[in-house]
Amino acid sequence: MKKNVFKIFAAVILVISLLCSCSDSRGALEIKEKKVSGNIKAVDGTVVYSYEVDYPKIRIPGNKEIAKTINLNIENEIAKISKPAFDYIKQYEDFISRGVPYASGASYSESFEKTFSNDDLISFEITLYCHEACAVRDTEETRGITLSLKTGDTVSVYDIAADGGYFREKMFTETERQLLKLGKEKDSDDISLEDAFTVIDTQGFEWYLTDENICILFAPGDAAPIMLGTLKVEIPLDELMNQPSKGSTASVSGVSS
Repeated sequence: MKKNVFKIFAAVILVISLLCSCSDSRGALEIKEKKVSGNIKAVDGTVVYSYEVDYPKIRIPGNKEIAKTINLNIENEIAKISKPAFDYIKQYEDFISRGVPYASGASYSESFEKTFSNDDLISFEITLYCHEACAVRDTEETRGITLSLKTGDTVSVYDIAADGGYFREKMFTETERQLLKLGKEKDSDDISLEDAFTVIDTQGFEWYLTDENICILFAPGDAAPIMLGTLKVEIPLDELMNQPSKGSTASVSGVSS
């Protein structure tokens, strides 16, 4: 009798342990706001470059490896400004060697804003404020990053489009319509549809999701003068998922399989 009671008790403990384990593996996504900053100095101590980033740190209880991959992808975005390819020290030394006053060091500020999240995807709009050394004007650029909560990897817009061919054509038609409208509003003939179409063809655009739209981004200078900043074309999510190919399993709530 005692043996049977012990077996039942052990079985109950095992079931409870398994349930707790399953609960942990499905733990809710947690996002903590973090900040990092730094600078680059010339030999004489002059700060020639500085940066500051407000970014998210992801935690997924029971899925540490996926969270690690997501955070690594976010860190790779931060590295674009924390480890600039341009040699600012060399620029500074060139100014000094020519006796030209060095007006100010370059400074960059980057921030991440969560714009979309469900069980499968999380998307961020990334805003980058730029002040280049001795620049005539400051600039602002918008980028985007969308990550899979199943794998941790970055996601292409074509990964979630039910029909990539249909969505590509939708990008062309909406880009033409919305950029022509923008040109009229800005009273500008400098917006180039040809250049914008080349960006679409070469998949040179960035993008992010909101609850209503997919936002296609054309970097400053890609389809219009730099002073116009990032150009954004918004396409409703229902258009993203429209006209699915035969056998497609893609959905906004998950990457294609």
